[in-house]
Amino acid sequence: MKCGIYPSCQPNPESVKSSLLSHVSEKEQRLLRTFKPTKLECLQNVPRAFFRSAYQQRDRQPEHSEMKRRARENPKPSRQFLADFQPWIDGVMSDVERALSRVARTGQLQHKHVLSKSQMEMLHELKNDPDVKITTADKNLGIVLVNTTWYEKEMKRQLDVADTYRVFCDTSTEEGRLALNARMKSIHQEVVTFVANHKITGNIGDLLTMVTPDQATVPMLRLHPKIHKRGPLKGRAIAGAYNWITTVAAKLLHYLLQPYLEQLAPTCVASSASVIQMVEQLKLDTSKEYTMICADVEALYPSLPIQC
Repeated sequence: MKCGIYPSCQPNPESVKSSLLSHVSEKEQRLLRTFKPTKLECLQNVPRAFFRSAYQQRDRQPEHSEMKRRARENPKPSRQFLADFQPWIDGVMSDVERALSRVARTGQLQHKHVLSKSQMEMLHELKNDPDVKITTADKNLGIVLVNTTWYEKEMKRQLDVADTYRVFCDTSTEEGRLALNARMKSIHQEVVTFVANHKITGNIGDLLTMVTPDQATVPMLRLHPKIHKRGPLKGRAIAGAYNWITTVAAKLLHYLLQPYLEQLAPTCVASSASVIQMVEQLKLDTSKEYTMICADVEALYPSLPIQC
């Protein structure tokens, strides 16, 4: 986890982060977190990952299935019932100790491959094939393989829209990298000036300015193929700004405006799944006929004016 730079005392970034978040509610912390997990946090997830795999393996064992059946039949188990579970618990704890010892020794969690050697070789060939692009589908519909030529043509088609995108610099050159660095510093200074002018102090002010240019990750544009739509295949362009200079400000603004959105626009819904849940709960007159109308806006977000 990275944090702001404080030249006067140079504290540990983790302690600074904990100090900043100590006075922020748990809900706000979830909204304002922007960083990838550290190696330590990944290591702390090892027992959880191991338990998942261990339970999945033991679920397939006859004795464990019997234990689960007895557990359902005995909501309040007796001491003897709990004692019958003890060997299974001891076995799990022994497996966990061996797994943690292996992780501490090698620094890696051992995974069992569910694919055969030939299947793994085929996946590696696909991954290294320059003519194939492996990406995720729009609406989180799974992993898809598309032709690299189509991917590049679709990306160029969307980037050629002059009202939405423009070329800023070529980062393959030293001049371009200097220009990008100068622009990032300018954006960060705008955030700092905004915080100072509006007298935003305390934890919120620190959080808004904590992602400095040297710590920020430049968002990378990617395409998610819209396989759920009819007609010629198109892609949704998404830039993952998980650690950009204005990411915290954007999340905070969303958090502050959400109550007003719910009051002023009661017809707004969170997702397609929420619409399905609402329809399922409707009590309609079966003697009448109803028509559901659906409309879509093409390239909604890229069409919004950036400067207001």
